[in-house]
Amino acid sequence: MNTIWLLALSLLVTIPVVNAGDATQAEKPPVEVKLVPEVAESLSNPRQTMNTFVTAMQAVSEGKKQKIDDAISTLALDDVSELIRESRGKVIAYTLYSVIERSKKVVLSSINTAPENDRYVFGNYSQGKVEIVKQLDGRWLFSKETIHDLPVILEGLLTEPAKYGAKDPQQSLPFYIKLRSQLPEVLKGGFLLEYWQWLGVLLFIFIGSIADKFLAWLLARNVTKWKSQHFGFDSMDSTVLRPLGLMAMAIIWWFGLGLLGLPDTALVILSVAVKLLVSLSGIWSAFRLVDVLHAFLMKKARRTHNKFDDLLI
Repeated sequence: MNTIWLLALSLLVTIPVVNAGDATQAEKPPVEVKLVPEVAESLSNPRQTMNTFVTAMQAVSEGKKQKIDDAISTLALDDVSELIRESRGKVIAYTLYSVIERSKKVVLSSINTAPENDRYVFGNYSQGKVEIVKQLDGRWLFSKETIHDLPVILEGLLTEPAKYGAKDPQQSLPFYIKLRSQLPEVLKGGFLLEYWQWLGVLLFIFIGSIADKFLAWLLARNVTKWKSQHFGFDSMDSTVLRPLGLMAMAIIWWFGLGLLGLPDTALVILSVAVKLLVSLSGIWSAFRLVDVLHAFLMKKARRTHNKFDDLLI
């Protein structure tokens, strides 16, 4: 009898728990199944990826600049901010092609389409290696490690002639790699940035500031001269075109930053700051142009005979 009561009591305790578990399972949202996108044939294995890259860069060297996008698609740039991904991808593509030109002839038939460890190594160098690695989504791309090591790999190969590719490989080299190869080793150390990059940043800041001051002075002088030759614009401020100086400074900074081969993080931060400066100077320019328009309308209004004509203007 006691056994029956214990069994009944156990059922009374267990059933609510089981029901609660069932209810919890019933309340759980359906598991989201993520479908892996189909891998493009051009990136389906190391041979296809290498063929896509080399073919695209050959087309670029022949003047088909739009093919650079095909070359960029073979690079593992997921960690690169979208703000600089396109511009960064172009530089990396040219750098990688220069390394391949100086390494060995690409024989596509010798590239294994299913290498061990999901990794195909094109070349080993003292500074790193060029490899194509299978990604989680199934694409075969030049690895992040390769992208990171490319500048120093290429610098070590600059004295090597091109074995495959462009007739004049020096022409396609990024400026910062050419410059860095000519600098003494003492300038290649540093913190966050290399010393020569710090000097380059300061130099472009100085040049931009000088351009801003000079252009502002030149525009103010020309506006003053123009006002003296045209009656009715005495109220217009001579510094009405001042924002154009700031815009010129920002453009010089943007151009200069792209030449220094800055690390991604530094380039993103500085790029956002420069773009913000360009935007602010553009907005300021728009407001000042309203002043110019106002001066023209006021001059025209003074020539009318009554206030009603002013309203029509």
